Amino acid sequence: MKGNNSFSWIELLIVIAVVGIVGTISVPSWLRARVAGSEASIVALLHAINSAQSRYAASCANGYYAPTLTLLATPPATGGDHGFLGQDFENDPSLKTSYSITLTAGLAAPGVPAPCNGMVPGTVVTTYFVTAVPTNDGDHVFGTNQSGRIYQSSGPMKVTYSGVPFGASEIQ
Repeated sequence: MKGNNSFSWIELLIVIAVVGIVGTISVPSWLRARVAGSEASIVALLHAINSAQSRYAASCANGYYAPTLTLLATPPATGGDHGFLGQDFENDPSLKTSYSITLTAGLAAPGVPAPCNGMVPGTVVTTYFVTAVPTNDGDHVFGTNQSGRIYQSSGPMKVTYSGVPFGASEIQ
């Protein structure tokens, strides 16, 4: 008599059940890790925007800030091939890692000379606020202003040019 080397239906169903149970256990952990990774990436991006605004203010705009992400990414008119922020910020708002990043300009600084990247004189601003709102997955809204501090909230975040936004907490 020949040996039977195939699986029975019962064995196949047991294997499918085990794979289903392992999938059920691991998928929520994978999703949490994905959200945590996106949030960590956004916090790093907000730090990069603050750093770019500081460099822009110090070397290009007489101590004032860029009113949009697009202008912050614009290279200086002379002596530079790169902006203060990556060229992938051509739009304001910009989409990054499942978040919509928006820079809200504060008050304009009239009478200030034109900055180095071709903006009209007097269009730089004294303050700014950047908001990162999740578009797909994400549990928190993040924000920052010229103070350099990063804030998070589980709901909408009000633009705040000074201090902690209402309902938010400082994370760094």
